[in-house]
Amino acid sequence: MPLWTLENGIHAGKIIKQHGYLGNIRVAFSFSIKEEKLKAGNYLYIVWNEKPVPYLIETIQWQDSNNAIVKLADVDTEEAALKITKRDVFLPENAQAEDEEEEESEYEGLIGFSIVDENKNVLGEITDFIEAGPQILLEAQTSEGKEFLVPFHPDIIKKINRKKKTVLADLPEGLVDL
Repeated sequence: MPLWTLENGIHAGKIIKQHGYLGNIRVAFSFSIKEEKLKAGNYLYIVWNEKPVPYLIETIQWQDSNNAIVKLADVDTEEAALKITKRDVFLPENAQAEDEEEEESEYEGLIGFSIVDENKNVLGEITDFIEAGPQILLEAQTSEGKEFLVPFHPDIIKKINRKKKTVLADLPEGLVDL
């Protein structure tokens, strides 16, 4: 089993939710990953008490280059999957993004990012995305648990900071309160 610290790997994303009842989880990655770089038999590192804990990937079903349904060894129940939900995920450096330039325009890798306004106030965390015809909507949740939708449009999304995991948004007044 590989042994390393958080500094040896790259922050890759977050476990969004459990999937089904057999311990599967949905992982949202912060960047595109080549399928051959992350497959069954590789390790996914989940942060516990600020330390990476390696979990062997039994199966992985890619939804796209940023999202996958993953079955980890020793995570066999819905309860076990719920215990690791919302945790950060790290990968070895060789699973790096396919093309950093292209990544800046993708919305799939934004799950887990914070939406902030121009005054740096955190409005919520991106939890999912919805493809509504030609329009993409980012689904977000406030710290109080209230959900709201943000159109993924250049008039609203002003800047994406992948290092800080933030999305600067100029939201119409009252959008978060709907």
